[in-house]
Amino acid sequence: MSDRLDGALTKVERAKQHVGDLEAELRAFHGTNPYVVAAKRNPETHQLVYYVASVQEVPRSISAIAGDVLQNLRSALDHLAYQLVCSGLGREPTEQEARAIAFPIARSAQELESLVPGKVKGASQSAMDAIKAAKPCKGRNDALWLIHSLNNIDKHRLLIAVRLTSASTRVPICAAR
Repeated sequence: MSDRLDGALTKVERAKQHVGDLEAELRAFHGTNPYVVAAKRNPETHQLVYYVASVQEVPRSISAIAGDVLQNLRSALDHLAYQLVCSGLGREPTEQEARAIAFPIARSAQELESLVPGKVKGASQSAMDAIKAAKPCKGRNDALWLIHSLNNIDKHRLLIAVRLTSASTRVPICAAR
């Protein structure tokens, strides 16, 4: 069975490499001090109020690398689904069968119930039950939902935001495109 998972594991390893690249790019960007935090006094309370006065544009490479991470993780799930179908069928699926295979991730538990049989048609009942037990839907397994939904966004446009936190001030900084 481990040979069957080689494709999925290769995609996960590639995602890990991209995460390392992303961390390096973020450190380099953060090292340029891309934001300016300023302070002013509240005229009523005389307390200092800190705010972000300016933020440099986030390099597009950061969004592109984040998209690569997502694509590899989503692809690993689809490789897993394909192998579950192969195992259930006892053979490689036909081209037509293969086009329909994908790891099911849904907006709701109800949608998931209807997606599983079609997305992994031919997989064993225990495989389908394991997928359902993972609860790959919004609000139940948000990690899988985010991989799925952000990957879909990235396929059509760059990811829109990167969140940075200043180590010195612990001020969350959001840069959006």
